[in-house]
Amino acid sequence: MRRLNLRYFREYKHRMRYATLAAENYHIGSGLVKNACVTVVGMRRKGSGMCRSQAGAEAMLNPRALLLTDPDVDLKQYATGYIQ
Repeated sequence: MRRLNLRYFREYKHRMRYATLAAENYHIGSGLVKNACVTVVGMRRKGSGMCRSQAGAEAMLNPRALLLTDPDVDLKQYATGYIQ
């Protein structure tokens, strides 16, 4: 087990620059990102005329995340019933 841990730390050492990033005022925790996601999703679900169900939220968020990840993706498969 110790060898596995050592190998992991050696392999990913370049990703563990927490002190350097904190000194440069970068946020290194996931809490800030999680809170932003919860806030944005909450606003989208609770706003006037917005989708309020879990299924409705997933129908909106999944293609949005896909589009933000790959701007060239074809979203027609998500528009079932809307595009003829």
